[in-house]
Amino acid sequence: MGGMPPAHSGACGAPREAILAVSQTPYAPPVPGVCMEAHPVQWIQETRQPLPATPGQPEQGDDAEARHGTAHSFLCTEPLRGTRHGHVTAQRTVVDGATELRDLREVRCPEAARVCLGCEHLNPHGMGSLSEACPPAQAPRLAARLKLPHTPTQGSWLTSAESARSVLTMPCLDRRLPDRETLPKETHQGEQRRKTSQKGVDGQCSTREARIKRRRLSPQLQS
Repeated sequence: MGGMPPAHSGACGAPREAILAVSQTPYAPPVPGVCMEAHPVQWIQETRQPLPATPGQPEQGDDAEARHGTAHSFLCTEPLRGTRHGHVTAQRTVVDGATELRDLREVRCPEAARVCLGCEHLNPHGMGSLSEACPPAQAPRLAARLKLPHTPTQGSWLTSAESARSVLTMPCLDRRLPDRETLPKETHQGEQRRKTSQKGVDGQCSTREARIKRRRLSPQLQS
């Protein structure tokens, strides 16, 4: 999420400390660390046929384009294992968020005792979304097997999912996507390439460094 984070705010500093502590926890299969984020996508079609590439000249497209709708792309990544999974939905509702949480828990990490999921501070990413989408007996069972440290409201940069998405976007998604069918296909191809190379996400910001670089955001203690 964008916006200027508040200065000297405990509401910003506390979740920042929590999410950084999770990101520096050693790999433990019984409690894997996963990051999730959702990103809006537009369906953009060409209105004029691009000129094909020729020797010494790349393909040339026109600035004119036509917008044909929007969707949302959820991305889950397990940084220390180098795995990632993308899923495209028409909207970003609490039901869509609960579906992602349920699939993460029951399909992608069924053997884990508990999943520690770092994510943005949004309604679709909260435990309450499970009660909106799951039967009363299932929602608390799923919630008990999830731990959700949220980033600060203006701190989505703290999740490794944003780094993983940027790597996926450059070769696969940084162009006009004409329809909903194209995005899952391109995302899946990018996932497979990264999975084959076993590329993880190398977080470079320690808690100590973050306290120094972002000291303006930390509460000022009275002596």
